[in-house]
Formats: sequence, structure tokens, C-alpha cells
Amino acid sequence: TVAPGASAYWVDPRIASAAAQARPPNGRLAWTIPLRIGDDEVTVLGEQKWPSPPAAGMWWLLLAVMVAIPAGVVAVCTRRSAGAGSAGAGSAGAGSAGLAVGRVVVAAATLLVICAHIVHIYGSALVPAQGQLIWLFLSAAGFAVVAWPIGLAGAYATVRGHQAGPLLCLVAGALIAVIISPADIFSFHDAVVPFAWGADLDRVLIALNVGGGLGVIVAATILLRRTPDAETDPEPGSPESPA
Repeated sequence: TVAPGASAYWVDPRIASAAAQARPPNGRLAWTIPLRIGDDEVTVLGEQKWPSPPAAGMWWLLLAVMVAIPAGVVAVCTRRSAGAGSAGAGSAGAGSAGLAVGRVVVAAATLLVICAHIVHIYGSALVPAQGQLIWLFLSAAGFAVVAWPIGLAGAYATVRGHQAGPLLCLVAGALIAVIISPADIFSFHDAVVPFAWGADLDRVLIALNVGGGLGVIVAATILLRRTPDAETDPEPGSPESPA
């Protein structure tokens, strides 16, 4: 019995069973709950609605674009660097400029993937959060608490021209795109996504996490392979070392 002006909450098995059924052809399923208010009998009418699933192909295409952009830009910018050492001064200068652009692209892509992943984790943690947001955030992050600082260090070192920079970016991209985020790709196919700021935004972030992370892996690999040995410090006693 609920007193006048009071309220009560319960889980009615008739509603729960409706939600557990397969999606009807029209995406709607009606339910009714009989109640007694004093001496009067009333019926609560409701409807279970299944939202339409997303166009998964569009999100897979976005993921592929995220892979291609950093990889393609770095491949184009650094294509002259491999043979620039034996070419003229103009070619060497163009190769160095291309490598500089490639470093910026790898660093920027790494930072973008990290930011997208942090927003994805935070928005997902907000859904069940009940006063323990920080612990939910950290538990949802998992191995990302290692990937984020590695990526930040890699982006900084890459821009500064250190040889280890692209390798660190590659490791961060692999952790996010290959180990952590693939489990989230179900969002490309499911209509309901546990994210605080809308399902489509979360799908964009996941495409950035997986596609952008794979793009960082490819772009960093290209940058490492096309960085000439002359840009590393020569070993003592080598012909390139100063007398």
C-alpha cells in the first residue's frame, strides 16, 4: 500500500519480460499492468520501443578513413627522404622538410587518439556513476592508463626529433587500437550504446580510437623506416663522427 502523496518503485516482471523479447518487426511491444487505487481498478498502459540499429557500414567506412589519413599523409610527405642523402642539397632539404611534417602528423594523430579515448572512457563511466566516478573511470580505462602517458611522451619526443618518439607513438596506438578498443566496436551495430552524450558521438570516438590508432601504427612505422641513419647520432669512431 502506498500512502497518499508517497511514491513506490518496483521492477515489474511483465515489463522486464517485454524488454527481454526479440525485437518485433515494427520495433514496438505494448504491455499493461493492472493496479488498484483505493476501491478502483486501473490499468497502466505502456510500450516497449526498440530503436532502429545504426548504419554500421558508415561507421566502418569512417574507421577506414581514420586509418588512411595519417598513414597516407606521412607516406606522401616522407617519400623523398629515403634517397635524399645521395641526392642534391635541394632534395635533401625537401626530404628533411617532409620528415618534419611527418613527425608533426604522427604526434598530432597520437594526441587525437588519446583525447578521443579519454572522452570515450569518461562518457561511458558517467552512465553508471553514482558518486564513484573516479573509480569507474580508472577501472574502465584499464591498460589505457599505461597507453596515455606512453603516447604523450611519444608525441613530445617525435616533435623534438628523437628516434624513440615514433616507436612510443606506435606502442600507444597498438595498445588502444589492438588491445583495448576492439571490444567497443559492437557500438557500430547496436542501437543502444551506454554513453552519456549520445550514441553517434561515441561511435565517432570509437572510430578514432581503433581507426586512428591503426593509422598511428602505420604512420609511425613509415616514419621510422624512412628516417635516414644520418639523422641519428653517429657512433664514436665511425666515418661520420667528427675527428
